[in-house]
Amino acid sequence: MQNILRTIWIYLIFHKFWNNLFDLTTVQMLLMLLTMWTTVVFSFWSMEQRVDYKYRKLVVVTLLVSIAKPVVGIIFVSCAKDKVTARIFGIALVELICYSGFFFEQMHKMNQLDDWFLHLTQLIGVKQPKKYHPEGDVWNHTMQVLDSAALLRSKAENPLGFMLTAVVHDFGKIISTTEENGEVHSYDHAKKGDPLVKEFLERITNETKLIRYVRNLASLHMRPYELAREQAGKKATNQMFDSATVPSDLILFSTADQMGKGKGQIIPEYEDFLKERLDWYQYTMAQPCVMGADLIKAGLKPGPKFSEILAYSHDLHLSNVPKDEALAQTLAFARRLA
Repeated sequence: MQNILRTIWIYLIFHKFWNNLFDLTTVQMLLMLLTMWTTVVFSFWSMEQRVDYKYRKLVVVTLLVSIAKPVVGIIFVSCAKDKVTARIFGIALVELICYSGFFFEQMHKMNQLDDWFLHLTQLIGVKQPKKYHPEGDVWNHTMQVLDSAALLRSKAENPLGFMLTAVVHDFGKIISTTEENGEVHSYDHAKKGDPLVKEFLERITNETKLIRYVRNLASLHMRPYELAREQAGKKATNQMFDSATVPSDLILFSTADQMGKGKGQIIPEYEDFLKERLDWYQYTMAQPCVMGADLIKAGLKPGPKFSEILAYSHDLHLSNVPKDEALAQTLAFARRLA
């Protein structure tokens, strides 16, 4: 692990030199470094399987990867202009999807998770309701969500942030899980976990935009299915999407989260509901709305309460109130504040 990280750092510092030396692009080099990492992960795991005489699982995984690599490679190469990058990407993607779960399992067995991934070890043994989580504790769920996210990451606007969200999304269960009369609850765990998520992310990156994306997605990941189950009104779903950094990724991650709960957890009616409501949100936001310039033109002067007035008008916009009517209501609200 340390050797791989050192190699990546050496490459990043002198990436132009290495790119020129090997006549490869930065993307190609990073993909090759990724395959180096996945190869090490698989080597450790396969060695353990041999020692424990678990050849059946080893053979199944090896066959699946051997079949998937050329199939995915052919698809990518046939669709891409840059054939070389497409081929390397196909290999890296298959190995990432198949081996990423093994990495965390091996880190756990070597007692290295505390050093590299703060809070992940604390997920081990945290109970979940068996009715909704037949896969077991929060650790098992997180590993399965991670595998599911790897299958969906190509559809995400921010693939790296999407994968990191899979790792941290249930950190809140560490501090919020209780058991009462034999029933397990983790009330408001998505929001309660935000300080832990922030601490974890700031240990591994200083990219403000990435941190903001992951914290936002993790804190909202329960909302899509909750609102779909309730068949909530359009204003409620508009407010949810408006608070999301990337609304489409929020729906996609809720799907990955459900996939991590085992078979039969994805509800097609909910997926359709959320996609229809996302279309409605985008339609709503495309309609004319009250702007600051409209308020100033109507006689309001910018001041300490101006942001509160704008927030009120935005809330009306999310309710799909026509602009003229929204302006009248906003001005009335401003008069009440004066």
